[in-house]
Amino acid sequence: MQVRTLLLIIICWPVFTVAQWELLSESYHGNVYLDSQSHKRKKPYYFVWQLQDFNTEDKRGVKSRRILNKINCQTGERKILYATSHSEHMGKGSVLIGGVTQSSWTEPLPKTVGAKLISEVCS
Repeated sequence: MQVRTLLLIIICWPVFTVAQWELLSESYHGNVYLDSQSHKRKKPYYFVWQLQDFNTEDKRGVKSRRILNKINCQTGERKILYATSHSEHMGKGSVLIGGVTQSSWTEPLPKTVGAKLISEVCS
């Protein structure tokens, strides 16, 4: 399973250099973007990159985070496969924290960023 995830990350890595970040949500914490060009489909799943750009850095110096989501449009659930936390805004700077995650499938609550992400990808 981890080998598949690693291969997917390697395939998607060039996306970082040509990402087309589109604003998905704004809040007092910061903005969330979706890379519309990174959508990959392997039925019944979609794989898509998300960028969280924070207004203020946290105590570890994190100003932004990139997340690779695996989305099941049939069930309305998502799973985070990979995440990196960055020292600069918009996923730039050095990677402070990062790697493969072991998250479980979750169905986001209505009117949350997660629900909006699934709606955008699956529509």
